[in-house]
Amino acid sequence: MSILDVITPHVCREYTVKCPACDTENVFPRLKPDIYSARETEPDGHPHNVRWRAEVEFPQWLTPLNYFWAICKNCYFTGQIDDTEFRTWKKTERKFRSQFREGALSTISDSATQQHGVARQLGTSIPSDDIFGTMLVQFYLGVFSECLKKRPVPGSLARFYLRIAWIYRDEEKLYSEFSQTSVIRDLCEEITTEWYKSLPTDDSLPVRPQLAIDEISAQRTALAYFEWNYSQLQSNALEDTLRLTTLIAEIGYRIYELSGAEEDFTKGMSFFSGVMSKSMGIINDKSIVGGAVNRAKEVLEKAGERGRELRVLQKKWATVPIEERTPAPKKAAAPAQKEEPAPEVAAPTSNEKAPKPSVFDVPQGNTKEREDRIAQLDADNKKWMELAGFSDVTGLPNRVMLSRVFLPGALRQAATKKESLGCVFLAPQGLESINGKYGRKRGDDVLRKVAESVKELLRKGERLTHLDSVNFGLIISGMTTRQLGKRAEMIHKDLTSRRFDFGDGAALSLKISMGVATLPQSSGQSVKALLDDLYARAQQALDEAKMQGNHIQVADEKKK
Repeated sequence: MSILDVITPHVCREYTVKCPACDTENVFPRLKPDIYSARETEPDGHPHNVRWRAEVEFPQWLTPLNYFWAICKNCYFTGQIDDTEFRTWKKTERKFRSQFREGALSTISDSATQQHGVARQLGTSIPSDDIFGTMLVQFYLGVFSECLKKRPVPGSLARFYLRIAWIYRDEEKLYSEFSQTSVIRDLCEEITTEWYKSLPTDDSLPVRPQLAIDEISAQRTALAYFEWNYSQLQSNALEDTLRLTTLIAEIGYRIYELSGAEEDFTKGMSFFSGVMSKSMGIINDKSIVGGAVNRAKEVLEKAGERGRELRVLQKKWATVPIEERTPAPKKAAAPAQKEEPAPEVAAPTSNEKAPKPSVFDVPQGNTKEREDRIAQLDADNKKWMELAGFSDVTGLPNRVMLSRVFLPGALRQAATKKESLGCVFLAPQGLESINGKYGRKRGDDVLRKVAESVKELLRKGERLTHLDSVNFGLIISGMTTRQLGKRAEMIHKDLTSRRFDFGDGAALSLKISMGVATLPQSSGQSVKALLDDLYARAQQALDEAKMQGNHIQVADEKKK
């Protein structure tokens, strides 16, 4: 009995399902509802850790992926145990079987009887105590069974390969005790030719399913299928589309993080630009209201931030010699299609919709063309960020967002709580000389450092914005003018005492000018007039502080 056999009764229920290929009766474990929760997921959905809601302590390597598949013990036909259609296929047998190519299910059953075939090789070559190898084999069996269908589901293949990538990513963290002695990679290389011979020919697939032996090859395959999935997406749900385009961009980011190849950087930039374009389309469409618009704004802000992080990553990769990076393949790796006749994929009928064009305009051509396209993408990203109310340098909400959203909202809350409302405007000094001496790029780095430092100092309820140029704004409620001045002094002392390190041996200290203004509880004026007054007095105070240099100027309190 394996350790999984001991664990399974604590977390699973059993389901009896006959195999649709060979009719063997199998008992499959399926996770109980709410038996686990995933925590601290990475941008591509990969969970850092899983919390099990059970009284028994489990090994670190146990994850929900251990119970993803239901594999026939006789012929190794594989289905997703959470797929109701698979579990109850007998109720709709004719419809279920009609999904598969003619003769595909009988062929896999006959191979089991004759004890040959790639599914059997995969299913019998890895010992059950090799958790790492067993999980990968299960996913490859799932891919193989999916490809027996007349029309493999792009979203399913994409999800399978993404999870294969996660398993490889966790190899050192979770599976090192197994992977050191596992023969899974040797097995994949040994049966690759037989794998491709056994896969049905399908020219509709963007790439041929492969036996990936590392994370990056699995990620590249997942990316190809997710893009294919997007091109075939029929759903008009805006949030579904945003979720998919964001996931594609994050996979592109991860691929570049692993490879350092310029082609992958270019694709990553295009992906995030596409997400921002999609978000802006939703934000600017007056017929769309409610949650979808709010979600689009969140996605836009995050995409801009991730695009900047991609740029930072490019600088890190620039220090690594080209020969030490993983080159992007010219085409997805896969041997040529076998020459033996295979069932053809049915051609689309005349009433089927043509695939949607991709939102991702991935640059092609030579290096100069790619560089020009990246420059255009940068310009587009800046434009979209500005229009949506965000700074393209720091990613913070800008003056547009402050005036139209944050200040009105803060005033409503302050009025409800009968509190005062205040603004602290601040600006680092000497940016012109820094730009002149080190270049504009260093000036932008200074602004990002200031933004990061102020964010570290924020208290609950305080909101930071990047107004324009070198000017930042803080919204703070519930303080008198004197209290707000003291709060400004604390922030000023912290910022001016810091040395801002830029990672290349250069470090700077900064002088900071600050303007403070409050708006006590008032009546008799419109909301717009009150906010315009608050903004103008804070701006005037900041201007006066700049004239004195490294100074805090508190505006006179507005009288009732």
